[in-house]
Amino acid sequence: MNEVLASEQSERQYRKNILEAMFVSSLSNPDSEFLSGEKFALSEATNGAIEYIMGHPGRILFKSFRLRGKGFEVRSFDEFESEMEAHPNILSPKIERALYELFKPYSENPAGADHSFKSTELYEHYKWSYSGGICPGHLSNYFAMPEDTILRVQDEIIPSLSEAERKDVVGIGGAMRKYIDTDLKFLKETSYRS
Repeated sequence: MNEVLASEQSERQYRKNILEAMFVSSLSNPDSEFLSGEKFALSEATNGAIEYIMGHPGRILFKSFRLRGKGFEVRSFDEFESEMEAHPNILSPKIERALYELFKPYSENPAGADHSFKSTELYEHYKWSYSGGICPGHLSNYFAMPEDTILRVQDEIIPSLSEAERKDVVGIGGAMRKYIDTDLKFLKETSYRS
């Protein structure tokens, strides 16, 4: 049983590393900003992945969906899954499996079934409050990637990936930047809090 748990923890750490590498790869410069809202991060990562595989990104953006109520995580995952089926064998198998696990929604019931909400593994790795996520734990809508995170990803995580994995992660990160910039512009022009 301990081997199974160790394997699950190792796979989970791999997915966190992939997510960090995607966000670091999206940097246009070291001071580039990100939004602290995890739903925006899910939207940016999902659309970046869809664009990278030459699908049809932008059909489900959180900034457009946010007023429609619950269900963003499910709709986002359905769109990702549909695009992956339409454009198979583009991503390396390990990256594809990692993205499925990061984006897949599940229900959390902290106060019983009447108060359930959707979450994703991406949220767990993105928000600081879960387990030391990408987004530092502060109250601002925006943050810059901590320098130690950038260096760790560039010096340790990205070099540890296979050539195919590295190509995918860097490509997805590059595609994510325009969605990140669009969301930043949206938040700066509105009073919406992430």
